[in-house]
Amino acid sequence: MDATKRRVPPWLIVVFGAFVLLVLLEPCREMIGAALISGPGSADYSLPLPGGLALDRSSGKRHVIGWIDGAADDHVAKRDLYGVADSAVLIDADVTALGWNERYIVCEQSLSDLARDPTTGWWIIDTEKHERVGPLVHDEFLRQVARAGIMPLVIRAPDDWRNQTR
Repeated sequence: MDATKRRVPPWLIVVFGAFVLLVLLEPCREMIGAALISGPGSADYSLPLPGGLALDRSSGKRHVIGWIDGAADDHVAKRDLYGVADSAVLIDADVTALGWNERYIVCEQSLSDLARDPTTGWWIIDTEKHERVGPLVHDEFLRQVARAGIMPLVIRAPDDWRNQTR
């Protein structure tokens, strides 16, 4: 048989294609997101909070407060209540400390390159009035919570809350 008329077996094409994709995508793994290649991690979690909100951890450095999973229309309605642009996230990365009671959620947001609009400071979320105040410097945060009578609250790191609720 003439060498120019040989056919490449289909399985070899598939194996070669998969190899090329893995080699090409590996350097872009961080840009694309680890979930595309490796899926959700075993340390990811969602912690329910008052007012239909939840603390979500989607990586070791990404803790956000957003809506508990539901229909897209429900997310838009909640977004409109709080007057925020994002339909999934109320407080973007990285939430590094939080506490709550039946009505209020307080949290500290630290700078993160994973956030759309990197911000730092303290936030107060009133789930009854659908208001959020922040970011606040620590002294102003303490004045606001004292004025609203929110304290005492236990404030912990997100992973500490997760470990306690297991």
